[in-house]
Amino acid sequence: MARIKRRMKSLQRRLLIAAAAAITLTVLAGGIPEELSSLLPSPTTVSAPPVAAVPDEQIAVLLEQVRVVDTLPEVDGYDRGCKRGQACSFGPAWNDPNDHSGCDTRSRILRSQLEQVSIKPGTQGCKVLSGVLVDPYTAETIHFDVSDPAAVQIDHLFALGRSWHAGAAHWGLAQRVAFANDPLNLIAVGGTINREKSDSGLTWLPPNPSYRCPYIARYLTVAVTYGLAITTEERNIAAATCPAVAP
Repeated sequence: MARIKRRMKSLQRRLLIAAAAAITLTVLAGGIPEELSSLLPSPTTVSAPPVAAVPDEQIAVLLEQVRVVDTLPEVDGYDRGCKRGQACSFGPAWNDPNDHSGCDTRSRILRSQLEQVSIKPGTQGCKVLSGVLVDPYTAETIHFDVSDPAAVQIDHLFALGRSWHAGAAHWGLAQRVAFANDPLNLIAVGGTINREKSDSGLTWLPPNPSYRCPYIARYLTVAVTYGLAITTEERNIAAATCPAVAP
């Protein structure tokens, strides 16, 4: 029985590796085939990941798949701004050309991840007037009100500026726009902690200890899915924070 369990565990691990590799290759080729699309969240149904235990083995599998470099190269040309004369490297903010719900990306994330949401009438269910967020980064409860929109912000877990140097500079604009609006990489958090995190990689971890391994798992999932690189230091931090259980 123990031998069978070990074989099943090994098979599951190989399947996870194969799936992650397939997703990475197809994204870089310009799309996700239908048979793999179910592995990624729907743009209109995504919600914040629960603050729950993440199997350390899952992170070990992701660490085997992610591209690791000693340091990220400094690649010129990144410009988030979209005003005249600016490069608009990831397209206009929260404008997802692949979504046809009529709501911008920020509104959809707020609507799906806040609780006790109040919606402005006449906005097709889009504009959030108020709501309550239990910030996964800090575990603090934040009362969001449209009069103070900066209280809750939408964080790119793998920051756009960092992604540019980690591989996104070599993508076409359409893929960068898709990445900037992908719910897989978006999470509603408090404005203060989001500004503190800024463009950090895994050298920054949420102060809420129960969310560190879920955060690392999701960060690595984004990196593997899009073929983005992490540094050796980040890999070591991930492995030390969420040590794998020996098979």
